Amino acid sequence: MTTTALMVVAGSDDIVGFDDVREAICAATEHVRSGAPGAAVHIAKPLRHESGYTRQDAANVSAIVELAGPQQVLVSQTAAERVTDLPLGMSLRDEGLHELPALEERLRIFLVVAAGLSDAGIRGPTSADMTFGRLPALLTPTVGREGELAELTAMLADPTCRLITLTGPGGTGKTRLAIEFASRVADRYPDGVAFSRLATITRADDMWMAMAHALGIPADGQSPPSFFTYVADKRALLVLDNLEQISDVGRLVSELLVNARKLTVLATSRKVLRVSGERQHEVPPLELPQSDSMDDVARAGAIELFVATAQRVNQHFQLDEANASDLAALCRALDGLPLALELAAARTRMLTPKSLLQRLDTALDLADKSADAVDRQRTLRATIEWSYRLLSPEEQLVLRKLAVFAGGANQSALQSVAGQLPQHAELWDVLDELIDASLVKADLSSVGETRFGLLETIRRFAVDITTPDELDATRTAHAQHFFDVLSGHVEQDTSSGWVSARLLADRANLSEVLQRGARGVTSPLVGGEVHPLHVLSLFVSLGIWMRWHSDAQAWLDLSQRGAYEQEPLGAWACGCLRIPVLEIAGRHEEAVESALALAENSIQVTSLGTSPLSWLDPVERLSHSLYYGARAACRLARADDARALLERFAGVSPTNQDTLQFSNLSGAIAELAGDYEGALRWDRLSLDHARRAGDIGNAMVGAMNIASSLLDHGERRSALEQLLARTPEEFASLSDEGLETYGELLAASVAGDQPLMAARIMGALTTYRSSHHRPPHTPYEEETLERQLADPRRSVTHTAWLDAVERGRDEDLSALIREVEAGALAAQEPRGAAEPT
Repeated sequence: MTTTALMVVAGSDDIVGFDDVREAICAATEHVRSGAPGAAVHIAKPLRHESGYTRQDAANVSAIVELAGPQQVLVSQTAAERVTDLPLGMSLRDEGLHELPALEERLRIFLVVAAGLSDAGIRGPTSADMTFGRLPALLTPTVGREGELAELTAMLADPTCRLITLTGPGGTGKTRLAIEFASRVADRYPDGVAFSRLATITRADDMWMAMAHALGIPADGQSPPSFFTYVADKRALLVLDNLEQISDVGRLVSELLVNARKLTVLATSRKVLRVSGERQHEVPPLELPQSDSMDDVARAGAIELFVATAQRVNQHFQLDEANASDLAALCRALDGLPLALELAAARTRMLTPKSLLQRLDTALDLADKSADAVDRQRTLRATIEWSYRLLSPEEQLVLRKLAVFAGGANQSALQSVAGQLPQHAELWDVLDELIDASLVKADLSSVGETRFGLLETIRRFAVDITTPDELDATRTAHAQHFFDVLSGHVEQDTSSGWVSARLLADRANLSEVLQRGARGVTSPLVGGEVHPLHVLSLFVSLGIWMRWHSDAQAWLDLSQRGAYEQEPLGAWACGCLRIPVLEIAGRHEEAVESALALAENSIQVTSLGTSPLSWLDPVERLSHSLYYGARAACRLARADDARALLERFAGVSPTNQDTLQFSNLSGAIAELAGDYEGALRWDRLSLDHARRAGDIGNAMVGAMNIASSLLDHGERRSALEQLLARTPEEFASLSDEGLETYGELLAASVAGDQPLMAARIMGALTTYRSSHHRPPHTPYEEETLERQLADPRRSVTHTAWLDAVERGRDEDLSALIREVEAGALAAQEPRGAAEPT
């Protein structure tokens, strides 16, 4: 926006605009030399309306000229800052801060010193007569920061606390929080508060002068040591805004605190100052909705700010059921950053939240069109770029490398992708600087290692500024790292024990690799590049093992896209993996049909070829898929299909007939056929297989299978004893599905003696299934459960049963199971001899 210099002559109502401040000052000087009583020059924007300059602009410049004495020309600080040079023999003298009726803040006034002009002091109170300055006015309410303000208040209650630094990435609202907090505690400081904007300052001398301006210190005290004669005994709060770009700022603030022993400093900076006694408070983004429910969305601070900003440009905008989920997604995508939220919300005059969500690629460039916006915060991109330019080349490189990670990375992963840093820089030292600069977040993971990550907005910026060649190389290194991690574990142990919380933490990174096509990955086992479909099959196998059902399904869907050209062994492996994913997701009919087709078309497995990559072994892939297909057939009570798939399973490999899986399926098929003794025999053999192998998870499954067979034949007490015999380790191994099945078996086992307790368990299971997004029971499973509970339900009134179920809905399933088991175990303990009286 163009800026105009306004010139007014004392005693005149005419305000003249100039494109150049120097020209305006020269014109004012000539007017005074020619007999005008005085003149003033000021900067204004926006500039002109149809009826002339705005009333505010006119009031400001007219108020300044009222301070002028005879033969004086006054210039406001905003105008003086725009002057690059003045004619020979002309200069500006600082006359300190002055109150103007039209302004919230005091304005610094300069006197033009030149031949023919008076150099006497100007009218009005000088800065030496005044208390410390005012805080900038906040034109809108501060939302979502009550918790932050309470923490800062508690921090300041410590009498030894004299420096608080508010840190955080650009756009988190550090300045607003500082102003809001300073206004709330201002009455604690008898000498007042002062606010110094330092965003344009880079040198120590300029910082001392800027602080002097804010504190009202006259020209002769605007640098040490005379600076301290004015503030040494002042009990005041000084807000220093934006310090990160000032060289050696820590030393300067330390010098200030040492020499002004009653002064308290509240600083904002994107990095800590590292000053002795500094209390750091990291300003987080605003609270995001925990879910898409209307209640969660409505009470989130990010939503509150978005709605409030939107209503200033669109009075009809409101949060409702129709836009709640889109608003929640939009606020999450913008990381809850106040600046980003305000920039996006300002577009609601034209766009809905859904439309904004679809335009997230341009979110970094949404512009703030308000007249008072700071240039470096006109867009979110400009705000982030400001911080980026303050980094060293090594720090910039690591930030760009870290941007390729989705969900962050541990130091080992980042080291693998970043490689050797230039100038022999140490990665840990660079990360430490990036954390201090509020660009990188560091969190302790569940396995005790530090993970480093970026806000999504910063991540998008870093990806955008990375050259295509560097980005391709970084993405290849990223894919290679996670392939090496997973394949290394698989080669060492293909059964169990290698899955850990580290893999869970990198779930998003694995998806990122596959979404990009998994190209460029190499392995010494194949002597070169690994086909992307082979990489995909490894990751899907991990998804099944980790029970990431939705991820595994999404990853398999990628195999149908252009990024994954078909290759016989890889395509066949992905087809095999689809069957367990379908079965686990509750899509049993599809799983059975796919397994039957696989059995029909996979007679010559060896024709597919072999691979040195163990997870592509055709025999193991086929066996695994046939097992899950047969399991799905059992769930649907399709005994003939289950038997056919079991026979095909047994025929794939001679060893398959002596496996836990074969025993499990044989027991289930015997149960479908009504062979009670056969089912129990197979179930016990399955349990024996698992325990001999030290397989805790399948030992639990075997015990539950035995309990199920016992229940089918009315032996509730024996079933309960079987369930109670489990170990804590076995119970802890249960998946979501396993815990649900265990709860149903326990309910059926106790239902004969405690029907209402069984009803409570069923109520808790209803809530559990819903919260864990479990698929519905098959008709056969539903029929089995109803049959097992039919007699106990009839033993109590319908109302009593429903009341107990309703009570159970509010109970935790695991806690209720522990309560039932404790009571059952206590009832089994033999009573001791009676104590003598």
